Amino acid sequence: NFYRSLVAGLNWPAMQCVPTIQLATSLLGRVMHGPCIKAFQGIKRILRFLKRNPEIGLTYVKTKDWDWRNGEWPEFEYLSDASFGDDTADRKSQGGAVGRFKNQAASKYYSRKSQRICRSTLQAEQSHASEATHNAEYDRQLLAFLGVPQTAPTDLFVDNAAVVLNVGA
Repeated sequence: NFYRSLVAGLNWPAMQCVPTIQLATSLLGRVMHGPCIKAFQGIKRILRFLKRNPEIGLTYVKTKDWDWRNGEWPEFEYLSDASFGDDTADRKSQGGAVGRFKNQAASKYYSRKSQRICRSTLQAEQSHASEATHNAEYDRQLLAFLGVPQTAPTDLFVDNAAVVLNVGA
């Protein structure tokens, strides 16, 4: 199927080096079995965006010389966000998270539809923040296994004040 191959071709750059197109690619992937004209127009729009912006991508900049021999390592952080009931067909929310070393480009990111139907913005934000917390714990254990221990707590940034108040922070 031609449409599937186009979306699959966009999925790799979205996952590996151009996080700005990940949401659009995720939305286009939902209509794989019955794409309409608007879906093809969406693909053309992404391809035009990539053609106009060849410099886009992830940039990693060395900001400090870490003294890893004495146990100094960069800290890892997560940022989470979600929307409420974006999909008009099933009212599920779209959300995602970004994991990175502080003041660096993203090293892990995702954007996906929630597993459940949320009844408020608070629930949508909490659902995706919870998933980000699971990913952060996995990353902490992976970094420890690789010999990059995280001594400080991993920060999770959530942009919804109700979520922050609900967890008692």
